[in-house]
Amino acid sequence: GLTDFQKQAVSYKNQMGLYSALIDSLVRLFPLKRALMIIPPPRYWQAGSSKNSSFQVVHQERKSDQEQNRKIIEEIERKWANLLVLKQKRIYISENRQWIAVPLLREKGVIDAVFVGILKPQVNPVAFADDISLFIRFAEQSTAWLSLFKQKERVLQHISSIYEAVGAAASASNPYTVTKLFASYAMSLTGCDKAIFWIEDSGDGKKEDYSPIYTIKGPKDVLPEEGWQEELLLAWQQIQEQGQPVVLNLKSADDSSPQMIAVPIKSGGHCIGMLAGIQTSNTYSVQEISQTLNILGDLGAIAVARNRAEAFAERALVIDEQKRIANEIHDTISQNLFSIVYSIDSLMREQGSSLDEKSFNCLADIKNVSAETGRELRALIYGLNPKQEKNDTFISEVSAYLKQVARMYQLKVVQEIKGDSEYLNPAMCKTLYRILKEATGNAIRHSECGEIRVSLEITPFDSTLTVYDNGNGFNAESSLDLYAAGNRLGLVNMRELAMALRGTLSIDSNPEMGTTVTCSIPTSPVSLV
Repeated sequence: GLTDFQKQAVSYKNQMGLYSALIDSLVRLFPLKRALMIIPPPRYWQAGSSKNSSFQVVHQERKSDQEQNRKIIEEIERKWANLLVLKQKRIYISENRQWIAVPLLREKGVIDAVFVGILKPQVNPVAFADDISLFIRFAEQSTAWLSLFKQKERVLQHISSIYEAVGAAASASNPYTVTKLFASYAMSLTGCDKAIFWIEDSGDGKKEDYSPIYTIKGPKDVLPEEGWQEELLLAWQQIQEQGQPVVLNLKSADDSSPQMIAVPIKSGGHCIGMLAGIQTSNTYSVQEISQTLNILGDLGAIAVARNRAEAFAERALVIDEQKRIANEIHDTISQNLFSIVYSIDSLMREQGSSLDEKSFNCLADIKNVSAETGRELRALIYGLNPKQEKNDTFISEVSAYLKQVARMYQLKVVQEIKGDSEYLNPAMCKTLYRILKEATGNAIRHSECGEIRVSLEITPFDSTLTVYDNGNGFNAESSLDLYAAGNRLGLVNMRELAMALRGTLSIDSNPEMGTTVTCSIPTSPVSLV
C-alpha cells in the first residue's frame, strides 16, 4: 500500500492533491471510517487562534460530518501544544478515543497540516501507529519537494520578471514612469495587495522643500490609503534614520492582520526613497518579501539615477546645441546683415547727391530695416548662448548637489569652482558630474568623514576636479586593481570614465590620513558627444 501511495504521490503538483491521495490510501488500508486533513492558517504555530473557521479542511464530504469536524478542530486547537511536542509515533489520540491526529511537519517543527482519522468501533490505534507514521513521513518529504520545486519555479519567474522590469525601466522617460513600473512589479512579484514606490524629489537646487514622488499600485477598495498613510510616513522616517528594512503592523476593520514591509532605496551613499508592500493574508514570509523588494529597490535606484543622469546630459546637450546655433548665426547671418548695412551706408554717402529723393529714401529704409534686424538677431544670439547667462547650468547642478549632500548628512562641504563651463561639452560635463558623485558617495559610505572639499577648475586647455575628505582613508593602490580581492568597483569605474576622455585619475589615500581624488581631462582637444 505504501508503494502504491508513493507512485501516486510523486505525480501530484500541489499539496491538495497529495493530501487527498494520502486520505484515500489511509482510509483504504487502515481501520478508519473516514479521514480529513486540517490545514492551519499561516504562522498559526507561532501563536494560536481562537477562531476555528481560520482552519482549512480537506476531504470534508458530508454535511452530517460538519459538527464532528468542528469538535475535532476545537480539541486540536486546545491541544495544539501537545501536537508540537509529539515524539516517535507522533500520534495524538482524542479525549473520547474516537479519532487520532498526526501532524505533518516541515523544517523547525512547523506544522503544515494535521491528518485526522476517525476510528472504526473497537479499534486500538496503537497497533498501526508505526505503519501510519511511514505514510505521514513520506507525505512530509513529498510536501517538502513540492515546496522546493515551487520555490525554484517562483525564483525563475521572478528573475524573468526582473529582466522585464530592467528593460522597461531603461526606456522610462521620467521618474514618475519609473515609480509606476517598479510599484507594479513589486506587487506582482511579492504577492502583496498593495505596493508603494516612494522617491525623494531631488529638487532644482533653488528650494529647500523637497516633495516626494510616489506611486501606489493595487485595488482601491482593498486597504485604502487613508488607513495606512500615517504608517507610511512613519516607515519613511525610520528608514531615513536607520537605513534598514521596516515592518509595521497596520490597523484593520476585520480579523486580518495586515503588514507593511518597507525597504530602503539607496543611491550614491544615501537613501533616496523606499519600496513598500502591504499584505493582508500573510501568505508569504516577511523575509521572502523583503528579499524581493530589496532586489527591485536596487534596480529602481539604478533606474532613477540613470534617468536623472540622462536628464542632466540632455540639458547639457541642448545647451551645447544652443551654443552651436548661436555661433553659426553670429558668424553667418549676423555678419551678412552687417555687410548689407555697411554697403548701403557707403552707397548713400558716395551716390547720395546723384540719387533722386525716392531712391535715397528707399535705400535709407533698407538700411534701417537691416540694422533693426541685426539688433534683434544679436538679442536672439544673446538669449541662445548660455555663456551669456549668469546662471550656468552645469555649475548650478554641481553646486546644488553639494548643498544637498551637506544638508542630508550634516557634513561641512566646501566648494570652489573656477572657470567657464562653455569649454566643456556634454560628455565632459556628464563625466565630471558622475566622478564627483562617486567620489563624494564613497567618502560618505566608507570614510566616516566630517568634511568634504571640492575644487573644480575649468580652462580652455584642461579641467581638473579634486575631491578631498578628512575620513579614515584606505589602501588606494590595491583598490584600483580590478582583479584584486575586495576591490572597489566604484574607483575602477571613475578611472575608466576619465580614461574614456583621454584624462587621468589619481587617488592619494592612506589609512587615517584622508583621501584626495583628482581627475584631469583635456578640454579643447577632445570632441566627444
